Amino acid sequence: MAVNGQFTEIDESVTLAEAIADVATIHCANMERVWVSLITSNHSAVDQFVVQIKTTADDTAQTIFSAAADYTAPTGIMVGASGDLTALAANSQGWLCLDVRGLYQVILRAAQASGATTTLTIEIGGN
Repeated sequence: MAVNGQFTEIDESVTLAEAIADVATIHCANMERVWVSLITSNHSAVDQFVVQIKTTADDTAQTIFSAAADYTAPTGIMVGASGDLTALAANSQGWLCLDVRGLYQVILRAAQASGATTTLTIEIGGN
């Protein structure tokens, strides 16, 4: 899913795999903050959640958040998070808010724990 700057809300579901993969790309032109809600369903948990950024179109994506502590003790552009998004249980919800001023893109990546297929519903809002 790709989201382009100055939007109100995007709501989409993706099926996760056990290997980490991109689940959303947010183009940040003219935006200050982005709010992301994550809702898991089915029988398996999310066991990896990564936030990457690009400062320009030609930039290589850089991982800035990937460990549990990145979400439980937010710093930098992470305004806040609901808790450890690297261990989001099946049938649960989490969220994060990012200050994206000056960024070109934010890329969200996720993977499920082994087991039954997990659907991750991603709701993105911002200004």
